[in-house]
Order: sequence, then structure tokens, then C-alpha cells
Amino acid sequence: MKKERAVTESRIGKIRDIPSRNCMIKAKDFVEKGDLKLASANMFEALAAFKFLLVNHFADFRTVDMKFVKLGRNIDLPNLFSDFAIKIILGNDEQGIRLLFSIGSSLVVKNNTVVSKSQYPVPLFKDEAMAMDYFNKILRVITEYQDRVPASVWRSS
Repeated sequence: MKKERAVTESRIGKIRDIPSRNCMIKAKDFVEKGDLKLASANMFEALAAFKFLLVNHFADFRTVDMKFVKLGRNIDLPNLFSDFAIKIILGNDEQGIRLLFSIGSSLVVKNNTVVSKSQYPVPLFKDEAMAMDYFNKILRVITEYQDRVPASVWRSS
């Protein structure tokens, strides 16, 4: 058990984005304490932050006000571009794509600055095993794909 904990902590330490890393550390602590609701909130906040930074990197902000209508829905081009880029990067990783796309994101203009807003689920885990399963899936997605974008994307100081 100590070896497994050390491996997990080592993997958490490899997360380049400090706020995401801190959320995953808190999530693991909450799982260990049995507070699965706060564990869920923190791990999905880390995943939302990860996707937020990917969206901001991949979105073409020149198109922020451009939308097209498809089946009665307004679809904004920056999110479409970033979703497409995420699908290309994750390729055949259907689990990773499902996790990232469970995070809703939209780009808005505030005070002449384009910002991304995220909406994410906070699932209620049945037990610690289910919570750790999600934790490990989210940790895998973050650590496996963070190197596919420039290091300058991550908040590392």
C-alpha cells in the first residue's frame, strides 16, 4: 500500500499546472478521509482547469464572436476548433475524450478579454474504490497529455 501511495504521489507531482496539481492533492486527501463529495469536486476542478488551459491554447480567438447554427443550436467556432484539436490529440483514447468532454466550456468576452467558462459535473461516488478509479483516470489524462502543448500553457509559478 505504501508503494502504491508513493507511485500515485509521484504521478501527482508530475502535473505541470500548479492549481490542477493542488486540486488533485486535495482530492486524494479527501478520498483517504472518506469525504467523497469534496474529493469529486476537487478532481473535477483539476480536470476543468486542464481543459480550460487546453481550450485557451487551441481556440482561435479571432473567431470568438463567430457562430453558426446547426439544428437550432448556436455553435461557437473557437470551441469547435479546440474540441477538434483535443480529439486529434487524444486520438483513440475514448475514455480521455469522454472525461474531457464531460466538462462544458464556453468562451466569453469580458472587459475586452476572452475568457473561458467551465461547467463540470460533480459525481457522487458510491465508495472509495469508485472515487479512486475516477481519480486515476483523471490523473492519467492530465499527465499523459499535458506534454502535447507548450510548457508555457501551464501555470507553473
